[in-house]
Amino acid sequence: MFKLNTTIRTSLKLALFLLATPYLASAANHTISSLEELMALATQDGNEITMTPGTYSARDYLTPELLAAVGTNLDKSKEKRPPSPILTFSGSDNVYNLEGVTLEVDTRIYDDISLDGYPRFVFINGHRNQIKGLTIRYIGPNQGTNGNCLTLWGDHNELTDVSLYVHGSSPY
Repeated sequence: MFKLNTTIRTSLKLALFLLATPYLASAANHTISSLEELMALATQDGNEITMTPGTYSARDYLTPELLAAVGTNLDKSKEKRPPSPILTFSGSDNVYNLEGVTLEVDTRIYDDISLDGYPRFVFINGHRNQIKGLTIRYIGPNQGTNGNCLTLWGDHNELTDVSLYVHGSSPY
């Protein structure tokens, strides 16, 4: 059996530490209390985000300009009906502590978006994210988009204690 001497072991430990240092230095803890803050951090990497418990209305966050942008610039060269995300979590290596957080989605919002692609309300296409404790609750008329509420697109994402209360699917 090969036995490493103390100098080599110390050098290996130092090399591993130096490789991990940029990631450790870039990780930050954030406590937030709005969808604006959540969505701004959702594009970044390596953060721990804790959202203040409460009910947050998607309608309050999604301005007419944001809604008008949904479904624009879709690349249909590979797919006839490509994903058309509304709220995108594109960052990687994040931890989202959302215990006690409810995202309320008024289904009338779907009247204000393009249905050109495949609407996906929450679209997680980053990698190695953890989402803990989120509740998504649809309110309003029993209408949908022929899309879906939540999509995990990236690799090695984890949902824990996430609840979905949705309606609007057809013919169900």
